[in-house]
Amino acid sequence: MKSSSAGPTLRAIVAAHARARLARDGALFEDLRADRRRSGTRREELNGLVLTATNALAVRAGEVESRLTWDVAHPAWSLRLVERARMAEDGTFEKVAPYEVHLQGDLVDAARFLGLAREIFFDALRADGWTAAEATVERLRWLDTPYVPDGGGRNLVQRLL
Repeated sequence: MKSSSAGPTLRAIVAAHARARLARDGALFEDLRADRRRSGTRREELNGLVLTATNALAVRAGEVESRLTWDVAHPAWSLRLVERARMAEDGTFEKVAPYEVHLQGDLVDAARFLGLAREIFFDALRADGWTAAEATVERLRWLDTPYVPDGGGRNLVQRLL
């Protein structure tokens, strides 16, 4: 396994998929809904994951800004999504920038958890500078039974790598 940090292409793809995937799966962050009107941190453990939501408020030039950070910690990988928003006149917060994404660790395991399409994932690795050999090893690791969060069901190829 190549333990690594995601490159810019993979981070962009994760940004597009992560929130939808997390919302689909019983809303992992439902219990961590952050009140954007307050600074603070909430932490939960769910299905082997440690989920943390942190909101930081700042006032700049008379505008209220929120920086909401979601962290997903898995034993094999970690994901951080940062969302920046600004308070509108009606008191709601509007997103003002694309998600900042940080993904580290076992990228194949994380991609499978997030439900990324296999070919898109491997195209992103190649675009981010992975060699054909490195990508091939990761392709072999992907040849597994359906994703099991606790790492169960690994096939022989994965046990040998």
